[in-house]
Amino acid sequence: MLKTLQKNKFIILAFLLLTIIFYFIPYAHDEWMWGSQEGLDLLKNGFQGYNGRYFGNIFALIITRSVLIKSLFMSGTILLLLTVLTKFTKLSLDRKTTTNKKFLLIFGLALLILIPTKLFQQTYGWPAAFVNFVPPVISLVVFFIIVNYLFTNETANLKHPVLTGIVLSLGTQFFSENISVYITFLAIALCIYSWKTRKMIDSFLLAFLVTSFLSLIIMLINPAYLNAANNTDGYKKINLSLSYFYYKTIGPMAENIFHQNRFINLCIATLTLLISKKQDKDILQSKATQLINKGALFFISTYTVFSVFIYPYFTISYNRSQDFTALLALLYYLSIFIFILIQFKGNLKAKLLFLFLSIVCTAGPLFIAEPIGPRSFYITYVFWIILILQFIAYYFNLQSEAENNHEILFITKILKQGILILLTFYTLMFAYTYRVEQQRKEIIDEAIANKETSVKLPLLPNGEYFWEKGTTSEYWIRRYKTFYNIPQEITITFVPMETK
Repeated sequence: MLKTLQKNKFIILAFLLLTIIFYFIPYAHDEWMWGSQEGLDLLKNGFQGYNGRYFGNIFALIITRSVLIKSLFMSGTILLLLTVLTKFTKLSLDRKTTTNKKFLLIFGLALLILIPTKLFQQTYGWPAAFVNFVPPVISLVVFFIIVNYLFTNETANLKHPVLTGIVLSLGTQFFSENISVYITFLAIALCIYSWKTRKMIDSFLLAFLVTSFLSLIIMLINPAYLNAANNTDGYKKINLSLSYFYYKTIGPMAENIFHQNRFINLCIATLTLLISKKQDKDILQSKATQLINKGALFFISTYTVFSVFIYPYFTISYNRSQDFTALLALLYYLSIFIFILIQFKGNLKAKLLFLFLSIVCTAGPLFIAEPIGPRSFYITYVFWIILILQFIAYYFNLQSEAENNHEILFITKILKQGILILLTFYTLMFAYTYRVEQQRKEIIDEAIANKETSVKLPLLPNGEYFWEKGTTSEYWIRRYKTFYNIPQEITITFVPMETK
């Protein structure tokens, strides 16, 4: 990460802006609990009956003790994730030119900050959720880097493979249930694949598997999950009914994996067309293969047009509309699968298929969980990013050494300008939110000084970008008072700013 900062002043500027943005994002909802004695009491009790996200919970306790620590942790995590994503992608580059590497770095940053609004709200705009869903992805990508070396070079040259496997596994565990389950089954699959293809299982992989398996057991024996299974938790539920599975598929799954990712879909459509145009025509050996390829490209483009230009703005008024949109998403997914099968060969095809199938596999455990939100699909979004960056690296490999160099430089400059504009917009927007939050504190201090019994506080603006602009729940108002040291006897009402 430090090398990334030293070599790229633009990344330093982006890091500073992200730090300011995360500084301005207010504490809300769960943070009110984690930042008070209630959070420390949960720690003393080992989070028993709450959840098994032990590392995520500890991070939540830490970031709610200091706004500066919160902002540096969140911006540093994003930068570290960008660094490992770029490093993993560079392994697929034949020519690691400065132009190509810089483009991948800047484009990766663009993809990380251009996340859907709802996903932004529940990750970057919700620090207590951020600590559970973003940090483990870093360790997962590092794991992919090492596995890539193992299966291409037969060795990763690790000085302490067992220790590395244990540490990396722990870096993915005790944060989010769906990530922990995915990681464990991933480790099992890779060990089986390694045995079948190489007649051996590396000590690194074995250590990673054992640690992941034991960690998952430790997580799931927390009484909270038994309560969820028995429907006695009061919040979490586990539902195994087929009707619920169907509802999840056509609703939250299709929405969060496909429909909401408009920029992702646009990138996929563009890159599949560019690769198909640039690819050696001999790879399409028969007319049938050419026809299937054209059909796949057609469905990819059709769904992209639907998700970008139709779905967000038009409502389909009939009682099976979700079935229709889910079917379009399924055709889109199958079309990309067919495209990868046709256009790529050998180890690269295997790697891309693995990454592509992981997009859905990471969401698998969510089929039985209730409730779920866009935050649970952050890892899914990152897998889309990985796939896009792999497509870009392959497209670069298809080009001659000097081909389109000026165009890449030009696009990189445009991307930098766009990123700065977007980050500046976020900075100004959250600065206004932060100012209103400070006004809240001034109103509270004045009410306490004047011994008032009730106070009206303004709802925070731009609430679609962070988790909680205010609350009407007495349960959460009590926690709000505790977090900000407000006497419990004062009645608090959150009202729109214009009616304050």
